[in-house]
Amino acid sequence: MHRLSRILLPLAFATGAAAASAECLVSRPEASPVTVPGMGDAPWFGSESLAVRLPAKGRWDGMGSADPFRDKSSFWGPGYVAASEPRPDLKITGVKLEDERTIHTLSVGRATNAFGPAWQQMLVLVEFPSAGCWRVSATYVNAGIRHVLAFVVDVADR
Repeated sequence: MHRLSRILLPLAFATGAAAASAECLVSRPEASPVTVPGMGDAPWFGSESLAVRLPAKGRWDGMGSADPFRDKSSFWGPGYVAASEPRPDLKITGVKLEDERTIHTLSVGRATNAFGPAWQQMLVLVEFPSAGCWRVSATYVNAGIRHVLAFVVDVADR
């Protein structure tokens, strides 16, 4: 199956306006596994051009009771080099699937980086305004090439 088809296929089943959070068909790493250099068996979802580290069960639990809808999100692209691009051109948008007609704005921090001796990735703080089923799109521009990734997460209600 074509890689782009594998990335977008989970979205085709979760885009109905009537989709309830209990029925949220989340994107799971095993649906489109990517091996990210230096990250071992960590669960990444996407393609060889852009990938995101998703919760294994697709449920976004946030950073605890004080910040239930906020958490760091890690992205990887093969051309990304943290030393030469400490603030990557990574844009994140989202649509709440239960209520696509209402504009819900994600709070997204400016992308930064994280790296170690054998790995590097883009890091961004994302805060959802409410619980529910969200379709998220990430766009990363590197060397004039635009890479796009879409995935679905279920944001936990606490």
